[in-house]
Amino acid sequence: MSSVLSRLRALWGVRWRNIPLAAVSGVVAVGLVGGGVALAVGSPTESAASSVNSAVAEEAAAARTGNGNSSDSVTEKQRTAREQSAANRGGGHQKAPKSDKGKESSSPKDTAKEAVKKNAAKDTVKKDAAKNAVATKPKNWGLPLTDYHLTGRFGQNGHKWSSFHHGLDFAAPTGVPIHAVGSGKISAAGWAGAYGNRVEIRHPDGTVTLYGHMSKILRWSGSVHVGDVIGYVGATGNVTGPHVHLEVRPHGGGLDDAVNPFPWLVDKGLHP
Repeated sequence: MSSVLSRLRALWGVRWRNIPLAAVSGVVAVGLVGGGVALAVGSPTESAASSVNSAVAEEAAAARTGNGNSSDSVTEKQRTAREQSAANRGGGHQKAPKSDKGKESSSPKDTAKEAVKKNAAKDTVKKDAAKNAVATKPKNWGLPLTDYHLTGRFGQNGHKWSSFHHGLDFAAPTGVPIHAVGSGKISAAGWAGAYGNRVEIRHPDGTVTLYGHMSKILRWSGSVHVGDVIGYVGATGNVTGPHVHLEVRPHGGGLDDAVNPFPWLVDKGLHP
């Protein structure tokens, strides 16, 4: 009997009020009859026990369901919060995009410097081209010697000349090559008294140039070009030392037609 009462007390803690009266009666009857008696299927006692067990199971299931939903809800919120926090942290530590400093356009100062460099390069190219053009341009006139010093000047008087000096003297050691100052044709060559060994060249404009006191004549006739070697420095004729006497006669005449060779050469772009 005491076991029956204990069971009833336990059932009261579940939901006693919800248990049908017939079930209670069945339980009491079961207690009275004694344990171990088999109950007929579908009897009130079995229904009562099933109801009690069902009620207990439903209560437990409801509790579990409620707790599960609540737990799932909390867990989902926590998961969402953690993911959001991770995303925020990841965003906070994201690598900054690489700078495109190398691709940025140049500053105005850099642009100005580049422009100056380009202009300087262009000027250099132009100057080099001009120098090359001058170097490759055919020369129309030249000097009779490449290494010399001037001695006798045009118009000088003295015992060294029978009259005043009609030419310009380029002093140099004996044997130094003498060059034609311009292209033309040899009009005379040989001995000529005070001039010693001399060569005369008539140029296309009618001017005649005379080269005196040669130690040796190389070109006696024919056409010559500017710079051609026509003889060698000497001291033949009326001289005091080796040199070449250059006379310029613009109209191809005699001594009276001679002009100062110095300004004539300068006018040709030369610097004796």
